[in-house]
Amino acid sequence: MKTLPATLLEPEDEAPAAPAPEYPASRTHRAIAVMVASAAVSTVCGVAQTLWIPRVLSVQAFGYWRAFLLYAGYAGLLHLGLVDGALLAWSSTPAKTRRPQLAPALRFLAAEHLLLLLPLAGAAWVYAPRPVAVLTAALAVYALLFNLVGLLQVRLQTQLRFSAVAFGISAPSVVFVASFGVIALAGANAGRFLFAWLGAWALTAAALFWLTRGTPADDAPNSAPETPKPSSWRTGLAFIAAGWPIVLANTGYGLMQSADRVTVNLTRPIHDFAIYSLSQSTIYVPIAILAAVSRVAFSYFARTHATGRAAFYRTTTRLLTLTWMLLLPYFFAVEWVVRRFLPKYIDGLPAGRILLLSVLFLSLIQIVQLNAYSLEGRQRQFFAGSIAAVALAFATAWAGSRLIGSLTAVAWSQVLTAALWWIGNEWFLRRRNGLRWTAVAQVVAGFVIASLLLIGTEGTGLSAPNAAMLYLAAAAPSLLLLFPAERRIVRDRLWR
Repeated sequence: MKTLPATLLEPEDEAPAAPAPEYPASRTHRAIAVMVASAAVSTVCGVAQTLWIPRVLSVQAFGYWRAFLLYAGYAGLLHLGLVDGALLAWSSTPAKTRRPQLAPALRFLAAEHLLLLLPLAGAAWVYAPRPVAVLTAALAVYALLFNLVGLLQVRLQTQLRFSAVAFGISAPSVVFVASFGVIALAGANAGRFLFAWLGAWALTAAALFWLTRGTPADDAPNSAPETPKPSSWRTGLAFIAAGWPIVLANTGYGLMQSADRVTVNLTRPIHDFAIYSLSQSTIYVPIAILAAVSRVAFSYFARTHATGRAAFYRTTTRLLTLTWMLLLPYFFAVEWVVRRFLPKYIDGLPAGRILLLSVLFLSLIQIVQLNAYSLEGRQRQFFAGSIAAVALAFATAWAGSRLIGSLTAVAWSQVLTAALWWIGNEWFLRRRNGLRWTAVAQVVAGFVIASLLLIGTEGTGLSAPNAAMLYLAAAAPSLLLLFPAERRIVRDRLWR
């Protein structure tokens, strides 16, 4: 089996570096547009979930539902790095070698999950209280479905088939929301929502498996002599060996991002957790949009020659900062929706506004810095930094929850931790892909200006549309000053 090089920045087998493939900007733009459109669909479905589920469930039942979603967020740990190893392998090897590796990887993934999860679910079913047993069984099923979908999406992503990847992103949410009518007729409860959620992921996995059976032009059987089929065991272990540092890095990022919710869940009543969890949902839209961009960014970042990655790194950082600043007025719409339709959760709005500020640093860490670490083979260093970030996140969240006793203090702990971690990563990356300190100051200035404008605009008491227009009008001079490169692009487009 083809093995991965020690670092993806160096050519394999000491061979002369081939010219880097060029991808027309229009192709990249189309891919980003497709992914953003998919994120928009998922966002609409997410808004529907946010509006309807807490309305039909009690605050306590909604808290338990959100607790399931919180711990389901760790399902990606259970593939042990196989999905990430497949992404690296299929991104760095010729297309002709990928096709025989998919089926063995799927078989290994399914067998590995059954071996890990069946004993756990069985023990919980026999010895644990019934709610815990049901929750454990549901988490086990979801972990298998989630990781199968992830592996199939990686297969399609490395072929640059972003329309199919976009389908995989939005399909679970669309199917889940489509089931709301049936749930309403049968009587809404947390169990029926859970069953519908698992069914949506099962249908998505089946559809993606069918899509991967297609044969794109660059993966046709006659593109190379037929290669022996690798065994499931060798394929799975090879991918895990390559991907486990990445899954560790993602684990550190995931723990840091959810430290505030885990802390609130463990230290406060379920009522407070439900309110804080809904406030955390306010960052869903920008996170979904930026995560969609990250899938495109990695695929093209990986295929960019090492000498061009520093420029790509700086450009992506500026783009994400600009996008975040323009997305902030979205909070005014969230505030109106909560006050109009979910008055039981108004107390969570201040925390939601603060959490929205953390999105800038979280997106820069996940999309820019994590990709840079991964492509340089430095995932262990990223993971080491994430351990310090996780410790700080839990410590500050605990202080906010127990010592200060405020949900807004917990939210500020998330902003502080994300900002410090981002700056620390830039320090370690400064010699390769990292930003110059003037660029770091540019990001920090954008964060401070946008945060002050958001807080100040909200204090005016204007309606949501007027508040958004006032924010954008006040932010325009700052955007023109902070982003001269983008200003020149817009000017050239207008005068063309």
